Amino acid sequence: MKRLFLFLILSHFTLIACFAQERNPKVKKDFETAFSNEELAKMLKFEISEQDTVSVYFNGDFRARYDAIYGNSEQQLGAKNRRRLRYRVRIAFIIELPKNFEVGIKLTSSDLVGPEYGGDPISGNTSFTSNGSKKYIFADWAYASWTPSIGSKIKTRLSVGKFKNPNEFSDIVFDNDYTPEGIANKWYFNIDKRQNIVLNCAYLVLDENADSSEDPHLVGAYLGHDYHNENIHLLFGGAYAEIRDAKALTNEAVPNSNIGNTRDEDGAPIYAFKNLILDGAIGYNFGKFGGFDRFSIQLAAEYLYNFDPEQDNKAWTIAVRFGEDGKKNTWSFTYRYKYLEKDSWYEEIVDSDFGAYYQNPLPNSGEESGYRPGTNIKGHRLTGRYSLTNNVRFSGILYLGKLIQPLGDLKTNMERLQVNVEFSF
Repeated sequence: MKRLFLFLILSHFTLIACFAQERNPKVKKDFETAFSNEELAKMLKFEISEQDTVSVYFNGDFRARYDAIYGNSEQQLGAKNRRRLRYRVRIAFIIELPKNFEVGIKLTSSDLVGPEYGGDPISGNTSFTSNGSKKYIFADWAYASWTPSIGSKIKTRLSVGKFKNPNEFSDIVFDNDYTPEGIANKWYFNIDKRQNIVLNCAYLVLDENADSSEDPHLVGAYLGHDYHNENIHLLFGGAYAEIRDAKALTNEAVPNSNIGNTRDEDGAPIYAFKNLILDGAIGYNFGKFGGFDRFSIQLAAEYLYNFDPEQDNKAWTIAVRFGEDGKKNTWSFTYRYKYLEKDSWYEEIVDSDFGAYYQNPLPNSGEESGYRPGTNIKGHRLTGRYSLTNNVRFSGILYLGKLIQPLGDLKTNMERLQVNVEFSF
């Protein structure tokens, strides 16, 4: 209760929103479309000829974080309280080329997870440690895209490389820091001034196996409908996502950041991942209130079902958000509940901050007992954000997670508190 009270005090002026998705900027916002104001993006132009112009844009952000994990040392063996300071820095360059081509490059901080892996795929945070040693910078984007001119009612974008996640779901499907590699094609069909149909297809490589042609990869397609008027914004859709050759995703094949899936003695997932994903969101603007020109409340929900296992194959989340931050002296507050059964989805790409206590090591997971994020977790997340200016925000996040299926008779609930200050440019 003391830590909950501490969080409420901290978040009275540090409120953060959690609907980080591109396809609905009024209801769900992300770093690129919301936090980094286009008005502040720097632009350089190089004249190549009378017809051709190359434009270069860049933006970025810096975040300092206090990150604390709390357990009950009297009841949980090995559950040690942990406190650390961390930072994340990102800078992105977008190069617009003639004929509707584009190249994107983004650099990010991250902790090294191994010389064969590079940086953590689901975190851009770097811990203050190792006597002030020099830290790493990694490529977070490296892509090319083409947006051909088709007509006023249809838009499409084809991308190849390492890019911002084209699969616009919550973090029970993809961690917000996950930037996949592969090919993506997005289509927008404008029905009228209030409605759009969105079709999103992707082929994403998860690993390259030098000894086999069976490289694990994800294929998926999403179809959604977006409706809005002056006060209401409604979004709903569905997707099918499948990870093929998942047996090659052993603990050693990719960074072992999360746990939860059922694995065999070789550390490979026993079940395939053949998932139906349904999502929806609705937002309503109430007009002027509390310093807002348009105060809004949003509801969002998401459901996953894995067709391969007969049990422990479902995940879902529901969230409510009050307010909308991003501009000077605006705020938002979000409550989210998450429930991820152990084989509902691939453990290594879900939220890496939401964890619980394992009394005993999960068999064949490659990890010991203690605090572990991934699947097989349920619980609450309270988040808030306050924008001091258009470019400075304070935020706080409180996670309250516990295991769905404990490995022992001790309590599995643990708390995680994150307090941030962020600067965009």
